[in-house]
Amino acid sequence: MEESSLLDDSLESWFALAPDATDMSYPFIRCAGLMRSLYALMGEDKALPGQQDLARDARSATDEFLLAALVVVGKGDVNSPEALQRVPRAIMAFAETYAGRFSRNLEATGTAFDGDEIVLSDLNMCKEVLGFARQRINNSSL
Repeated sequence: MEESSLLDDSLESWFALAPDATDMSYPFIRCAGLMRSLYALMGEDKALPGQQDLARDARSATDEFLLAALVVVGKGDVNSPEALQRVPRAIMAFAETYAGRFSRNLEATGTAFDGDEIVLSDLNMCKEVLGFARQRINNSSL
C-alpha cells in the first residue's frame, strides 16, 4: 500500500469516525508499526545518551501492540493461522510507511517527525491505545 492510503488521516481521526463494527485490531496494528519504525530509527545502539529508555519503550510497546492485535484477530488464539499471517504483514506495511515518512521529513526539515501533525497525533494516541492493548492482553486467556 502507498503512504497516502495508510496515513491519510491521524489515528485520532479514525477513532472519531470508527463505527461499532470496526476491526479493533487496526489501532494496535497501526501503533505497532509506528513503534517499530521509531525503534528502527533510534534503536538502543543508535540512541543518543538519555534516549536508550525511549528506544526500549518503543520496542516493548511494539511487542505489546503485536500481541494485542494477535489476540483480537485470532479471537483469543494468538497462534491462529489467520492472525499469524495477517497481523505481522499489516504491521510491516505501517512500519515501512512511517519509516519512509521519517526519511522524507529528515531530508526536508532535518528532523524525523517534529512538525508532522499526523505522526505527533499518532504518537499521542498510541500512548492511550497502549492501555487498551494491555487490557486486551490481560483479559485474554494467555
